[in-house]
This record gives sequence, structure tokens and C-alpha cells, in this order.
Amino acid sequence: MSPIRSIPATALAVLVVASGLTTLSAGAASAEPTLPQPMCPPATASAGVQYYDQDLWAQEESLTGSIIAGSFPGVTIDNHSWYASYEGAPSKLGVNTFTVQLTNGDTRTSSIVCTVDVKADVTLDPSLTVSRIDATDRYAEAVKISQATVPAPATAPLVYIASGEKFSDALSGAGVAAQRSAPLLLSSAKSLPQVVSDELARLKPTDVVVLGGEDTVEPAVAAAIKAALPAATITRIDGFDRFEVSRNLISHPTFGATSLSFVAVASGRVFPDALSGAPMAPVLLVNGLQTAFTAEEKAILDTRGVNGIALLGGENTISRELSDSASRLWVGKTVRIAGANRYFVSSGVARFAFAKPSTTVDTVYLATGVTFPDALSGAVLARKSGSPIMLTTKDCIPIDTAHKITMLGAKKIVILGGTASVSTAVEKLTVCSP
Repeated sequence: MSPIRSIPATALAVLVVASGLTTLSAGAASAEPTLPQPMCPPATASAGVQYYDQDLWAQEESLTGSIIAGSFPGVTIDNHSWYASYEGAPSKLGVNTFTVQLTNGDTRTSSIVCTVDVKADVTLDPSLTVSRIDATDRYAEAVKISQATVPAPATAPLVYIASGEKFSDALSGAGVAAQRSAPLLLSSAKSLPQVVSDELARLKPTDVVVLGGEDTVEPAVAAAIKAALPAATITRIDGFDRFEVSRNLISHPTFGATSLSFVAVASGRVFPDALSGAPMAPVLLVNGLQTAFTAEEKAILDTRGVNGIALLGGENTISRELSDSASRLWVGKTVRIAGANRYFVSSGVARFAFAKPSTTVDTVYLATGVTFPDALSGAVLARKSGSPIMLTTKDCIPIDTAHKITMLGAKKIVILGGTASVSTAVEKLTVCSP
């Protein structure tokens, strides 16, 4: 469609298009190149369901899109160097009418009127089977998940131990443990819980890897592990800070990632985004507020044959500058999985990593998005069955999460954790209101 310009009334022509009404300058089109016509979203949408790959325009020209009239609550326009897209989840029920404009930085513009009817139509199939893995505390919960991952009488040659009090070291450990199909157990800083000692005795590993420095898992814990497993070799992987621990673990020649062909990058300052990434890939923790990758981070990603990088989280956790740095360093290999909150990121990871053509996912694991232990320990079990871990609120399943469960074709939901973190309302498949 030609641009809208200020011209004499005698030169105006009116062009009616399917999604709106616009004016066209008959003379201007021949004087200078026209801008591409903006694209509207689909005419119907579901409240609370996030847009993915929904272009406003896609052409190699420096253009900027914006909403100049009306509104589309919950949705914004994200402008990139060579495309613009609709981002977010529609939140206002009913008919939303708004005008979208493109500009190239000079006086040329083009616009279109869009109408989207937003409905509250997301429900879950009541025939879904719902079960729960829970225990008295996070340490016993990790043991129960371990028992489901490695049922008796089977044993495990390798086990990882991380702090159940601080999330940082366990975030990287969950992705590596999942890749190696090795249980991830939790310990308090000062002592090894008896239930964990008993599980180590059952699993009979020949190697136990302790994650983090002595300030997070004290020497007394390592001594208790040795007492429970006299013949086992205990290896501690630590570092100056959580970021060095992450790098040291991922790159460890014996107990690190088995492959870094695809790696998730998440902020080490917060835990939610890395939780969902762990069943998908090894997770490299970075300072998400930094503007570029450090030399040490680049060295790991450049020397281990990385063919794909997923940045987990929006710009509040992974800065735009860091994302741009990744796109420049690893051209064509980088994707950001983002959303308005941790639940959108979680469901986005499930869509990206587990929604494959002509395949379905039998089971989806749900864990609280408020605390970290249940999802961390569950990463190994989820990866074993090719399943995602998706985060939920305590009393209802976020709408976009419910939509993705249906999209994946899941038949079962397994809740990780007790009713104090995920209530019986989630067992009853209660979907959050828009």
C-alpha cells in the first residue's frame, strides 16, 4: 500500500483493504519508493496467549513500527534491525481496534487499521491424567524425584549434589545432570540430610559431584557423603562466583556437558528462566545485565562446537545489548525466548524445544515459579521422558501454559511439589483468568 501524505484533495484516492481504510497519494508513489504495507495480527486471538513469530513487517529495510491510534492492551511492537513483530499476550476481551504505522525515519509512512477479536477460550481437556510427586521438604522431594528417575533396583554411577538453600550453583547443575541422566540431590549447607544419605546408599554411585564452594556446601557435607559411600570418588566443582562455577561445570572434561552443540544462556541473578531451560540444554549462567559476553564465556561457546544458543528471558534479565552481542558473535545461531513474566518464558521454552512437527509430548511437568528446588531436581526426570518443565502459579495454571499443554498434545501432567507450593486447584486443571 502506498504511503499516506499531505496532498491536495483533488489528488486523493481512497483505497479500501480487508483490514482497514487508508488514503493513497496517486502522485507520491511515482516520486519515491513506497513503504511496505504493515501486517495485522490474525483477526481472532485468545486472551493471555502469547504471540510468537507474529510479524508486523519483514523486509531488509530500516523501518519502525508503532501503534498510532486505538490500543491493543497486552501487546507491544518490538522493532529490530530488519523486522518488527507483535509481542505479548492480548489482555482486553472483545474487539480491539488500532492503527499500525510504519516509518523509515523520513516523512514516508504507511499505515493500516487492524481489528482483533480477543476471546477467553482456553481450557484444558478434563481427561488429562494428573499426578503429583511430593514430600515433607525439598530434600525429600529431590529424593522422590530421584527414585522416579532411577527406580529400584537400578543404581546410578553418577550423582550431583547442590545446595538446597541457594539456587545459583544448582541452576547449571540441573542442565548438566539432565544431559547425563544423573540424579540431582540437594543438601543443606552444614549437614547432609539423612534422607539424602539413604538415597546415595541406594544409588551406589562411583562418582559424586558437589556443586559450589565450601560456603554453600561445607566440608562436613562432603565428609558425610564419603561416610555413606566409602568407595566413591567425590569431586567438587567450584569457582570465584556463580558465573565461574557455571563455566567450570559446563566445561569440565569428566562431569561437564556431554555436548554444547546447543546451549541455553540465562541470568545467574534470578532463577526462574533457567529452571525451564534445564530439560532442554545445558545452562550457562551469565550476568544478564552486562552488555557483552566475557572472554571466558566466548571461549567456552567458541571452542565447544556450539550451533545454537537460546537466550532465556526478556530484557530485564538478559539485556538487549547482551542479546545484540550474541547475535553479532554467533550470526544465525542465536534466538531469544522471552515473555512478560517467568510463566511466559517457561511456556515459550516448551514451545521452542518440545513442539516438533508430527510429534507429541506425553507428559508435562508443572512446578511452582516462586521457588526453585522442585523444578531443579525434576529436570533430570523431565529430560528422561522428553518432557518440558513448565512453571505455574499456586492456584491456577497460566493461560499460555494451558494453551501450550494442549498444543503439545500432552496426556499427563505431573506436579512437582506439595500443595503448599502448587495447590489442589491446579490438580483440578483450573486455568487462570485473563
